[in-house]
Amino acid sequence: VEHKKIVSVSGDYDSMLSEFDQFAYRGGGEPVGYGYGIGDMVWGKVKSHPWWPGQIFNELLASPSVRSSKRDGHVLVAFFGDSSYGWFDPAELVPFVECFAEKSSQSSQRAFLNAVKEAVDELSRRKSLGLACRCRNEFNFWPFRVEGYYTVHAGNHDPGVYSLSQINKSREEFRPREMLAFVYQLALRPAGSHLTIDFIKNKATVLAYRKARYEEFDDTYAQAFGTVPDRPSRPTAPLSMDPSGASLSGRLVIAEALGKRKHPLQHNQTEDQTEKDKYLFKKRDEFVEVKPKKA
Repeated sequence: VEHKKIVSVSGDYDSMLSEFDQFAYRGGGEPVGYGYGIGDMVWGKVKSHPWWPGQIFNELLASPSVRSSKRDGHVLVAFFGDSSYGWFDPAELVPFVECFAEKSSQSSQRAFLNAVKEAVDELSRRKSLGLACRCRNEFNFWPFRVEGYYTVHAGNHDPGVYSLSQINKSREEFRPREMLAFVYQLALRPAGSHLTIDFIKNKATVLAYRKARYEEFDDTYAQAFGTVPDRPSRPTAPLSMDPSGASLSGRLVIAEALGKRKHPLQHNQTEDQTEKDKYLFKKRDEFVEVKPKKA
């Protein structure tokens, strides 16, 4: 009986740790540690390369040959630009948005700039997810072969495969007042900086809203200049996509060993630390240690 009680308490403790992991991660996908989740955009340090933009890729979407190279305790990162991929310790990744200003200016090489551009396009596409719907075309959203994932055709962007949690996260991040304030600011200062990550995100949100709210095809400029309107093709059947073919078609790369270091988000998480400590102490106090009775 005592053994069963101890096992039960041990299970409760494991459950508490799992609950805390969910608490610490505030993203949209399945948590993988260090504040990251499946689908998050990151920077990874590849040997003999600058920090490179990529995304934490769901192994279920990868081919068997890619999964066969898995390393325990590491996550699969698909890199933009050359479609290379590698297995990385989450502790040695840095977040894409927070580190964009620093990492995007590392190099002027064409391959690197193309990768950054592709990553920015992906970020813009994700901002559009929250405003895409099936109201105009049922094939804009279609279930993918992996449960919980959908093929999404969001506005003017190329279609992509996203999890339901990523779609919901994009919807939750939509802030109408902030979007309107951005439009006002842009009208007052049209010559401001257009290269910041905030500008990129706000611009994508405004364009996605305009696409969702107004006519499906905007012929205003074509009519004004007397040209033939350029109308993008629209899906007429469920889109067939292989995300691994596009994102993991390059070579396997090796992560550069960075050693133990302070995580780049730690300075941003200081305000949350007290809250997390209170959470753990509360759970610890609720945790009742079962001691075996003396014979």
